[in-house]
Amino acid sequence: MNLTSSTERILSFSEQQVLRLISEGCSPEEISIALLLSQYTIEALKHSISKKLDTYSLVDAMQKARVMNLI
Repeated sequence: MNLTSSTERILSFSEQQVLRLISEGCSPEEISIALLLSQYTIEALKHSISKKLDTYSLVDAMQKARVMNLI
């Protein structure tokens, strides 16, 4: 089974963009400017990423995303 294609179906396009920008070291403010979304929306997307990847923290979500070749 290809984990990347499986995960792409789990994460929305916006969630994938946020995850990529976080992995590049961008702050929530920088992400909201880059994606033209509110900081509240960015925080909600970060929470959704952690939930969908079944992790308790964004750090864990980032580690899992790397293992799954998302970033």
